[in-house]
Amino acid sequence: MNKIRNIEFLRIVGCLSIILFHLFGKFKFDNGIYNDISMYSYLQNITQNGRLAVELFFILSGVFFAITYKSTISITDFVKKKITRLSPVLIFSIFIAFVFSIFKFVRFKFYNNLLGVLFLSGTPFVLSHDNTTNDWYIGAMFWTLLLLFYLKQNFQQKNINIILSIGIFLSYSIVIHFNDGKIDGTVYNPYFYNILNFGILRAFGGIGLGYFIGEFYKNNIECIKNIVISQNTKVVLSIIEILCVGFIIKNLMLYNLHFDNQIIFVVIFALTIILFLFNKGYLSEYLSKDILVKLSKYTYSLFLTHHVIIHGIKGSLWKYCPSFVYNYPLLNIILTLTIIFITGIFTYHFVEKPSGVYLKKKFKI
Repeated sequence: MNKIRNIEFLRIVGCLSIILFHLFGKFKFDNGIYNDISMYSYLQNITQNGRLAVELFFILSGVFFAITYKSTISITDFVKKKITRLSPVLIFSIFIAFVFSIFKFVRFKFYNNLLGVLFLSGTPFVLSHDNTTNDWYIGAMFWTLLLLFYLKQNFQQKNINIILSIGIFLSYSIVIHFNDGKIDGTVYNPYFYNILNFGILRAFGGIGLGYFIGEFYKNNIECIKNIVISQNTKVVLSIIEILCVGFIIKNLMLYNLHFDNQIIFVVIFALTIILFLFNKGYLSEYLSKDILVKLSKYTYSLFLTHHVIIHGIKGSLWKYCPSFVYNYPLLNIILTLTIIFITGIFTYHFVEKPSGVYLKKKFKI
């Protein structure tokens, strides 16, 4: 399948939002001595909603599952494809944590890391994160996509629609009502004895919603491409696109606006994806650039490695050189982000890409 280029822009924004959230959050929650530095406090405050970009990733996963699904693929091949795609970078991220642990920069969580490699993090069977922290997303996504694949293979479409509709409604309802209007939360919720884990519920809700969007697009792609709209309609769609993208960028990275009910993020994410798939507004057309595809290829490696790098820097530079962190906040931020991006780019070129090629040949997929 050809890349839907403007969608890659959303992937990049989501990845940056999560990186900034984790980076600046460390100063507030783990390094209290830096709380009085205005730059850290300000940046920490405005990037707090960045964690909600995970919802965007879940929806995108459902969209691309629907678009790329083929009934001729067996469940074994589907699992092989997911292992090929997800495991190498996950294992490498854990390896980085192990190296850091040798120098006492981090504490290596052997048991949790093992569960993470088995894609069990983010499920009701695990009560805490491994060294990557983002492992919960991988586990929740993997098992939800596997369930969706099983439904596609064994149920009629109308029954799948009913199951997913009920599941989406219940998933988001439970998360919202038992989390005081928030949609974040993974494995620490005390409700239902952790059986209905928030991570799994968020994955089911987002992937299910994305699946419906992807199915509609897949079944009507030629019709959508052939739609001719008036200039006034194009302007209106462009304004809506700008407002949606503005909302996403502002509220994930530039301003910590409090929402009593964060389901608004799910609505805006879904609407933006729909608009970008239709590709009828000026903004969605402008963002259909090859450069975005080239940049977005690094997002998975960045997503999984950045938190390990932040922990390593926290246990080394921030711990042993507090005067540098205190007196040169801008330089510290630039240095940390540079290390994060170099690691992500290195991981893509020397781990993710070559291992993907090797495993595809090995598994014959």
